[in-house]
Amino acid sequence: MMHATAAAWILVNEAGAATLVTLLQTMVSLPIFLFALPAGALADMLDKRRVVLGSQLAGFFTAAALTGLAMAGLANATVLLISAFALGMASAFGFPAWQAMLPELVGKSRWPSAITLGSISINLSRSLGPVAGGLLIGLAPPAVVFGINTVSFLAVVIAVATLRSGKPEPAGDAEPFFSSMAAAVRHIRYSPAIRRVLGGQALYIFMAVAPAALLPLIARHLKLQGAAFGALTGVYGMGGILTAFVALPVMRRRWPVDRIFQVSGLAGLLAAGGLAMVDSLAAVVPLLFLAGGAWMASMSQFTIVGQASFPHWVRARASAVQLMVAQGAFALGAMVWGQLTQHGSLHLALGVAAGGLGISVLTGWRWPMQKLLPTDLTPHEHPPRHGGFFREPQPDEGPVLVEVAYRIDPADEPAFFQIMQELRGVRLRDGAFRWGLYHDLVRPGILHEVFLVEDWSTHMRQHARYTVESWRIEQAARQFHKGPEPPAVTHCLRVNLRAAADGIMSSEDGTDR
Repeated sequence: MMHATAAAWILVNEAGAATLVTLLQTMVSLPIFLFALPAGALADMLDKRRVVLGSQLAGFFTAAALTGLAMAGLANATVLLISAFALGMASAFGFPAWQAMLPELVGKSRWPSAITLGSISINLSRSLGPVAGGLLIGLAPPAVVFGINTVSFLAVVIAVATLRSGKPEPAGDAEPFFSSMAAAVRHIRYSPAIRRVLGGQALYIFMAVAPAALLPLIARHLKLQGAAFGALTGVYGMGGILTAFVALPVMRRRWPVDRIFQVSGLAGLLAAGGLAMVDSLAAVVPLLFLAGGAWMASMSQFTIVGQASFPHWVRARASAVQLMVAQGAFALGAMVWGQLTQHGSLHLALGVAAGGLGISVLTGWRWPMQKLLPTDLTPHEHPPRHGGFFREPQPDEGPVLVEVAYRIDPADEPAFFQIMQELRGVRLRDGAFRWGLYHDLVRPGILHEVFLVEDWSTHMRQHARYTVESWRIEQAARQFHKGPEPPAVTHCLRVNLRAAADGIMSSEDGTDR
């Protein structure tokens, strides 16, 4: 963020400053949007510490190269935009691995506190970086800011290199790279809690990014110099810092999650709306302070709620998708508000953003998050109980059809159907690509749950992906089963008729195919 602040101040004096400044924000966010999901898949497959270390080394070399170019007077708009893209790449590969590594560092008992502290530290870095960069701009040339950013990457490299994580949580056998990305997308698609978090976060960021993205243009509109711009950046950051350490702890003790979102959203609305109507520095300062505090409160809550919705086996990939959505909304928002400023006015862009934050607040009130959050995503042992097979299936054989037969009292069917709707989500999130519930037309009271899985290895991963929440839902469904024996489970493999026909033809003509 120090890099972005210094680069933005250089670009604000170029022709087409509104486009260049917001394009800089886009170049930082675009690689995260493009590569965060593959990076998350790698983090779930590889040693997370090494992934973080590699990303920080890449950031160090990029920042060092930019420092050298700035010292030589070659840091033009093209160089600044390319370096922003490269640093965004480093963030894209490092952040998901770091988020997923937290539980391995602190253990389950301290994980909620670690999520809270990690969220605050991430958002504090986003606040302190611009503060430091903005203040340094008034005292030293941009090359010094870029150099300090380089040193910060080196410090993180040293810290991560000496870090020793604990035992990682099991997630079954290794999953192929592209299949792991598809599994993450499927899990998110069938998780109402994660969809609600991502949708709310995207809408909020798109609107709330306007004051931060347009801050260099606000400073230029007020005819401020570099030191004054740095001070304004510091005011925005201090709003976030004081909110993190003073307001947020009190808010979390007294208010539920959705109330915090509503209050911070209203604060952001007042800040953006106020900035759209004032032209004096004395009025801009408290409004920027309020905007920074609103941003910190909302973003830290989105991170915490998101992590609380991700199970162990997909945590890095889901964190990557959350990052991808956030940065995509950030990049798109910065571009839209910049273009609206370029072709309209600064006040118009801020006013429209304030109206959008009003929509975000109303959306949160209409569709609250708290009731959608899972109760316990701790891994739960769910060993396969496959007996009586005449042969063991190969890992790549499939699709696999799994049928579970329940005997249900007709009077219990409405309640049973309701819990089966929840169980449908479990099956689809954990690997099934099709699910259905069917009445038996021969045996009254028998209902067949049927779901299809891509192959046998994916079905085995379904067992490894079980959580306490999944087990609770499955047990609730089985409570409706009537009979001395548990529900009968049948496994079937699809017959490949083409291969079977080829085999018959080969045996008839004596040839090998």
